[in-house]
Amino acid sequence: MPVGIRNMPEHSKEVFGRAVGETLQIEGFNEAGYIELNFHPKLGSLDTIWLEPYLCIRFRRYKKPGRRFLEIQKLNKEIGEKYST
Repeated sequence: MPVGIRNMPEHSKEVFGRAVGETLQIEGFNEAGYIELNFHPKLGSLDTIWLEPYLCIRFRRYKKPGRRFLEIQKLNKEIGEKYST
């Protein structure tokens, strides 16, 4: 266990434990470059943690397909139909 976590209060350790393996939205960055992760509403908690950026993997999950993706999908379907007949 890293020294920074070992010396934390028990509540803070529990909060960090719940965050491991979860995908959380980045709420912002502070002046030192730390990432703010908010647990609400994903984990049903009002806790917030601040992490160094190198401890996180950032990715974007789209809730619905983008316009460009749908256009490409439509073209692929049309091409497939054209060559299958």
